[in-house]
Amino acid sequence: MEVNNIPVVFATDQNYLWPTSVAIISLLKNAEPNTFYEIFILTSSSLSANNMLMIDMIENKYCSGKIKVIVVGDIFKDSYIGDHHITTPSYYRLIISEVLKHYSKCIYLDGDIIVQKDLSDFFNLDINNYYVAGVKALGYHILATKHADRLGLNNIDNYINAGVLLMNLDKLREDKIDTVFKELSSRIYDSHDQDIINIACASKIKILPLKYNWMTRYFIKGYPNRIKIGCVSSTDGKILTEIQEEPYIIHYADKIKPWNSKNCYLGIKWWEYAKDSPFTNIQVDNIKEDNLDDGVMELDDLLELIKEDKYDGYYIYSAGSMGEFVYKVWSEYASTEKLLGFIDNRDEFHGKVFCNYVVIPYSKCIDKSNILFILSPSATNAKNLLDKDNRKYQIVRI
Repeated sequence: MEVNNIPVVFATDQNYLWPTSVAIISLLKNAEPNTFYEIFILTSSSLSANNMLMIDMIENKYCSGKIKVIVVGDIFKDSYIGDHHITTPSYYRLIISEVLKHYSKCIYLDGDIIVQKDLSDFFNLDINNYYVAGVKALGYHILATKHADRLGLNNIDNYINAGVLLMNLDKLREDKIDTVFKELSSRIYDSHDQDIINIACASKIKILPLKYNWMTRYFIKGYPNRIKIGCVSSTDGKILTEIQEEPYIIHYADKIKPWNSKNCYLGIKWWEYAKDSPFTNIQVDNIKEDNLDDGVMELDDLLELIKEDKYDGYYIYSAGSMGEFVYKVWSEYASTEKLLGFIDNRDEFHGKVFCNYVVIPYSKCIDKSNILFILSPSATNAKNLLDKDNRKYQIVRI
């Protein structure tokens, strides 16, 4: 029997070893008999003896792979992180072509995933003429022009999520894209190394079906595969066919993770593998109920509310990305006849035209009781103002 040797790379630090271990276990448990994974964990410093012991326990339990920890140092210690949930190890995928010098191709996986099937078919996809292959980051495509402008690209037709990548290491080295990665890593980008990969590889990115990177943030919890309407819009409906397929890789690409919230979409599947990890020291029943969803409505449900015609008018409380996102999806799927405009607390936005409306301060809005204000979960100041005046509002997740 011919064995398929597949190199798979993870990048993590001591704090993210638990979910990374769960991802590795799911990978190993779903391997076919003729698949052998060469797993590499990139870290900035040596792991503790206890952590190494638990990694050895995982390797010894399964015959479908071996695990090697590689210390790459603080090469990206000065790269932009900001106040985002991204950490420095996320940048390590930019140097994989250097670290795996003797490999022509590999799979890269974020630590917040689970693998549900053998990845031989995925690994064997033809990417000879591409630098990387991945699944579109659908949320970015809804505001495609805005993102293209900030990245300096003509378009973002092939902009992908970097959490699951099939990488052509030979071609990356041949065209010195690894050097471009390093040069760009000193700049500030909103989406960090993901932006860097999409800029440097823009002309040679292969788009793959959603099943290879089933991002939970694009689905509405409580429903079987109910994908958000904005994603349908950004794919001209093609995504409705793709979600009929069984996912190979589930990616918990959201602030809500299975290990910190019972509200996580498909979180129970993650716990099926977490129970086998020596890093797991809590059980799913002990995860606290959270209030992340209290009073929060999906944009899809807001559109249904608008169609019910219960209110005399609406204000979107944001002249930024959130407001633009809501307006773009709203204008495509429901009438904007009762949209009164945009409110923003920032003085520099007042009087400017935004999405065909002049932005006003809260103090200038129409004083009627049956008006609904639409705001994001992070709009704390707006919420406080509306609560103080006893105004009606709806927090919307996008």
